Amino acid sequence: MQQELKSLFAEIVGLNNVIDDPALFGPYTDDFTDHYVSKPLAVVRPSTTEQVSKIVKLCAQYNVPIVTQGGNTSLTGAATTYRPDAEIVLSMTKMKNVIDADPLSDTLTVQAGMTLAEVHEAAESVNRFFPLSFAAEGNATIGGCCACNAGGVAVLRYGTTRDLVLGVEVVLPDGRIYNGLRRLRKDNTGYDFKDLFLGSEGTIGIITAVVLKLFPGCERKRNRFLLSEQYSGCREASEPIQDESRFFSDSF
Repeated sequence: MQQELKSLFAEIVGLNNVIDDPALFGPYTDDFTDHYVSKPLAVVRPSTTEQVSKIVKLCAQYNVPIVTQGGNTSLTGAATTYRPDAEIVLSMTKMKNVIDADPLSDTLTVQAGMTLAEVHEAAESVNRFFPLSFAAEGNATIGGCCACNAGGVAVLRYGTTRDLVLGVEVVLPDGRIYNGLRRLRKDNTGYDFKDLFLGSEGTIGIITAVVLKLFPGCERKRNRFLLSEQYSGCREASEPIQDESRFFSDSF
């Protein structure tokens, strides 16, 4: 059954995008901590939402669990399989396309496999700024950021990832595709299904594309350092800086 399933995966994504050689598993099965190491049935790398949908339907038919993986920057084992040779890693790293970059609406629509650094570059290409940022942005994917509702260093000003997403496209557990790629900022109609998936860790659907909020580009940046023996002193010293640059500061 395993070989039959791998052949069916290959029919969907191509033979080169089904990895079943343990010698090639490293980047997909070793957690950033090197504490969690897994042995999946295969690593499958789709490049379109339709391929993800077909893979999910196939896994549902054969009762094979799926672990969706972005940049594999987790420190908790959340993106590694549990049972050896019984689960697949669904790697989103091939889904890297910019679907739409619109400076008029200040939105960026991208596939979920783009790294956060690549999202920054796409925003800068239209003279805009996407504020989510943290140390692993060169590897972490935007889909993973959405799935775990990442915070980052600018969370005090811009909020978590949930506050930076306008719409999502998701493959549901039965393979159906939910298309909620809306760019409308004032959308008060019906239920906000988007927020069900943001922070869900992939438990109720696989995020395949997102619409992100952009902000005006910043021409100049300044860093300031405060040293204090006590936290309360640091807070007091930061108040005049906040008053001076309240509308421009990213984080404190």
